[in-house]
Amino acid sequence: MNIKRRRFLTLGLASSAVLAVGASVGLGLRGTTMVPVPEGLTILNPRQFSIFHALAQCIVEPGEGMPSIDELETVSTIDHMLSEAHPEDVTQVLQALMLLENALAGFLLEGRYRTFSGSSLEAQRQVLEQWRTSGLTVKRQAFQALHGLCVTSYWGHPKAYAFAGYSGPPDFSFYG
Repeated sequence: MNIKRRRFLTLGLASSAVLAVGASVGLGLRGTTMVPVPEGLTILNPRQFSIFHALAQCIVEPGEGMPSIDELETVSTIDHMLSEAHPEDVTQVLQALMLLENALAGFLLEGRYRTFSGSSLEAQRQVLEQWRTSGLTVKRQAFQALHGLCVTSYWGHPKAYAFAGYSGPPDFSFYG
């Protein structure tokens, strides 16, 4: 079989394009690692809840003897906080969350090929550090918003106060 050089190059480029598209689609379709979802959520769907769960677990990392994010219902608190936020802010937070989770975006922006929720804790820490120190303002802002929601939801719970050396909010009832 005698194939001319031009035909060989054309077939090679076409094959490469098909492989690239296939890899992109494959990365884009990687699924979220799901966790059990409580009833009564108002903003987050099960996928978003699961991504926030992985994110909160990575960011908060409760130490020995501290209540877990599940015990303090951290992600449900995030859902409640989002339900009281401006709809445009909620949209932006959820877009940032989905960008963080997306394996194709992760591959293009950070060189990773797994979803955030499907990555190891160490890989998740690296991704968050990349977002925190990114040259892209939008990634740094997204990190601050997502980080702030997780930290506020965990440490704002009365059962976490003692672990932070906080006795709780002052009692203003004597002004009553």
